[in-house]
Amino acid sequence: MSSLIVEVCKIDKVSSHPNGDYLEIAHIKGWNCIVRKDQYKKGDKIVYIPPDSILPVELAERLGVRNYLAGSNKDRVKCAKLRGEMSEGLVIDCEDPTWEIKKDVKEILGILKYEPPIRATPGDGAPEDPFFDKFTEIENIKNFPEIFKQNEPLAISPKLNGDNSWYAILPAKDSDACLFSDGDAEPSIINLPGFLS
Repeated sequence: MSSLIVEVCKIDKVSSHPNGDYLEIAHIKGWNCIVRKDQYKKGDKIVYIPPDSILPVELAERLGVRNYLAGSNKDRVKCAKLRGEMSEGLVIDCEDPTWEIKKDVKEILGILKYEPPIRATPGDGAPEDPFFDKFTEIENIKNFPEIFKQNEPLAISPKLNGDNSWYAILPAKDSDACLFSDGDAEPSIINLPGFLS
């Protein structure tokens, strides 16, 4: 899950909503948000609140958005399709004109990251394994729209659905052999004399 960044931004562009006479699409960083027509224009300084943000109830009520939020407490920002177009977060006015662009204001506004409830599955009780890295904290590229420069060469490889392998070399007890595990199958024993010395 990516980090929560509630950032002061400038609106990159505003385009018309194809199915809403009173709506427009504000483009912020890599995100698209549905806003009221004529509420914002290109270059306006705003605060962008991404999906999976938990707003304090007082803030949600002050902004008049509580009825549009998700969750049992009506406090979670979620992606939503509005008249056929995706809205990927919430755009609010920048409350303090002294806030600099790129300032993260989540703590000032009291906004938290939504953490889904943990569902018990086999193996959840097992301790963390130091031989296997965790890869669940992957950042959303939409938070970093300028990371790639125009005409910069890129290498793209396909991800095959269902493919997930972890590999580690684990010392075997009382021998020079090591256990080799890919996380999905039974471990293999490989003889690697002197590897661990």
